[in-house]
Amino acid sequence: MSSRRELLKLGTLAGVSALIPGAADAARLGALRGPNVNSSADDGPQPTRQQLQGQVKGSFYVYRPGHPDVRLVLVEVGDPALARGKSRPECFRALFRGPAKTPLGQNTYAILNRWLGQLELFLVPVGPAVSGMRYYEASFNRVVPEGQVA
Repeated sequence: MSSRRELLKLGTLAGVSALIPGAADAARLGALRGPNVNSSADDGPQPTRQQLQGQVKGSFYVYRPGHPDVRLVLVEVGDPALARGKSRPECFRALFRGPAKTPLGQNTYAILNRWLGQLELFLVPVGPAVSGMRYYEASFNRVVPEGQVA
């Protein structure tokens, strides 16, 4: 059961979120936090290429236990570097950009997006920081059900 302090905190966050752009996502991320945020035997449904393409330039908030949340921006959704010219909708990558001052290590993170909800993504840093920004990649490789043509 929630304490009165937690209830007041969530109420305050909800009120502030109405006034500050992007604060609603941060408040929602705070509400999703819990003891099992990073432990997941079943990651649940992952976004499709089309869903992520609809969120290019959108904000994704990374939850890091014991550290401030990190805001990433989805920069690009495309084919893997080794696709050799053949585009396959079930295999793609998502490229994110975030501040270099709060680097993320290669790891699986709980991530929140306003439209896609909470996701568990394995992020990999890509190259060195450029102009105060770091880049991260998430790769997706799905199995095509039998009888479907890729």
